[in-house]
Amino acid sequence: MRAFATGQNPDLKQAQHELDAMKQELAKMEGTSSGRDNAGSLGKADGMDNLRLLRDVKYFETIFEL
Repeated sequence: MRAFATGQNPDLKQAQHELDAMKQELAKMEGTSSGRDNAGSLGKADGMDNLRLLRDVKYFETIFEL
């Protein structure tokens, strides 16, 4: 979007806001997963949820860059 939209474009602002929020969530998930080493490994369902969220972040990041 940056290639064809100005910094004042509402769609660009919304996409940037969503991307920032997803990056924050990813950082939180990565931070909490490293702290759980002594408590045990992630469950299969939790791991799949994290993978789905990571996939979504990467997807929206790519869309944003395009």
